[in-house]
Amino acid sequence: MDFLHLFILPIIAAFIAFQILGPPPAIPFNATRPLRQGLPRQLQEYFTRYSQVVSSIQLVSPTARFSSLASALFALRPQSDVYEELATALARRWIDVAVLATYIAVFLIASYIVFLRRQETR
Repeated sequence: MDFLHLFILPIIAAFIAFQILGPPPAIPFNATRPLRQGLPRQLQEYFTRYSQVVSSIQLVSPTARFSSLASALFALRPQSDVYEELATALARRWIDVAVLATYIAVFLIASYIVFLRRQETR
């Protein structure tokens, strides 16, 4: 299952985003343009939409949810109100906590059902 979320899902998300958006806009090569200018506006917009599509697809990934929750928790500053900050961080990331708890509950229930069915066949 981890293999699916770590390797396969990002590849599928990138493929779907490419299919939805198409290839990136063609940018003419200009050797006189300074490197400080960065990417042209069309290419920046394309990559912004591309990353939005990919992140929307990866919302179902528990790895992405755990990463989001962990980054919010590790961003806490050491102060005397650590418990209050922890509560606000968890309150802001309640969707991540709910999705992770749902994954645990679904797979625990599914394994219990499989266990009961194997016991009935004996």
